[in-house]
Parts: sequence; C-alpha cells; structure tokens
Amino acid sequence: MTDEKKIIQVEDLEHTDINCADCEEHLYNLVKIESSDKEYRVVVKCPFCSGESWEHHIKGNYLQAPSEDLILEETTEENEKFYITLKGIDDD
Repeated sequence: MTDEKKIIQVEDLEHTDINCADCEEHLYNLVKIESSDKEYRVVVKCPFCSGESWEHHIKGNYLQAPSEDLILEETTEENEKFYITLKGIDDD
C-alpha cells in the first residue's frame, strides 16, 4: 500500500474576491481547492462602512482569509447562510 498525496495544481484553483456591495472595499478571499457537493452561502460584513457584501453561493472546499489588515471577529449561521464579521487589526 502506498501513501498517495493529493497534489493541487495551481491552474485548478479558483479565486474569488469578496467586496463590500456598498463601499466596494475588498474584504475577503476564497480559494477553491477541491470540488465537492458541499454548498453554502456567504455574506461578509464590512468594518469600513457597516455595509455588507452581496451574497455569494459557493460549492466545494475552500481556503478562506480576510483581506490584508483585517481579521475575523465572528462567524454566525442563520437560515443556511454564513455571516462573516471582520474588524481591522488595530481596532482593539
């Protein structure tokens, strides 16, 4: 029996930027690393204008990260939709 490691090809990655629908500030990064049947909806709340992103429907397995100088404050789920709340690194 051999251990086979899954190799992810760079050209197979799908990158999605999530911006605020109100002020258009870049908020969040999603990188699809694998196809799967997992589906969810995501809305990111904007720490700059108190607005939020458009709803994103995503399917698969993703790496997720806030944009530069932002950190995750809270994630909540309501009616099968995830709300991601961010804050600035220096906001404490």
